[in-house]
Amino acid sequence: MTLREAPDYPNAHPESDPAFARKHMENRRLNDDVIRNAVVSAHYAAQLGTGIIKPLAGYKESVERKVPILARLYMELSVPEAVAEYDALVNAFNADLERIKREDDRAAVAEFVRQALRMATETR
Repeated sequence: MTLREAPDYPNAHPESDPAFARKHMENRRLNDDVIRNAVVSAHYAAQLGTGIIKPLAGYKESVERKVPILARLYMELSVPEAVAEYDALVNAFNADLERIKREDDRAAVAEFVRQALRMATETR
């Protein structure tokens, strides 16, 4: 898509094009960009030892933040079982977050990131 072909709305991005969304998701269980964006802050906070790790949003909320215009389409194209699996991982991480911060448990963050990125790269 060229800039001239971009939809006429603010912050037009290829991910906001329904054809791009369908192509992007045709072999994916989840939107990998959404997961990478969600976990990168936790990863870097742990690596830098800042202790500023915030609770993470579930998959739907992350999709709505990343691509609000096509959130419904991305949710329809995502595999429901994969969404539930990712949300369970995020919920477990969030439930353990205070302990992780208190104990500076970087290994727990690294394990979460590893599992989330594995989910992001799984294909149908």
